[in-house]
Amino acid sequence: MGVNLMERRAAERYDASSTIPLRAPGFEGQGRISDLSLAGCRLKDIEPGRLESGQSITLSLMDNMEASGIVCWAKGRSAGVRFDAPIAMATLAYFRFAEGIDVPEDTNVDGFGRVLPPLDPRTVAPPE
Repeated sequence: MGVNLMERRAAERYDASSTIPLRAPGFEGQGRISDLSLAGCRLKDIEPGRLESGQSITLSLMDNMEASGIVCWAKGRSAGVRFDAPIAMATLAYFRFAEGIDVPEDTNVDGFGRVLPPLDPRTVAPPE
């Protein structure tokens, strides 16, 4: 009996949508980060055929901040990347709330930008 993809992931993934520079052997280009976690991400909108499974890759996440990793899979214009070392929680929060990510105004988040579960209406006092 096999382990499904969600069980194999090392960390919870979050929506993100920022275009970043990336480098791999024989290729420099751009990709759009999506499904970002502390341990990896999915890249979209990359030039087809330029990345392959097992290839090393470096993502330029922010000024003077890079994340190195391994391409776990590549198909068409998308690829999955596992980071060599976890990225900082602040970096994850930055990309989660970057332009292009819709977070409803009434969504409660904790200090790390994680969405909190809704309050139980039975325990909340009605507004005055």
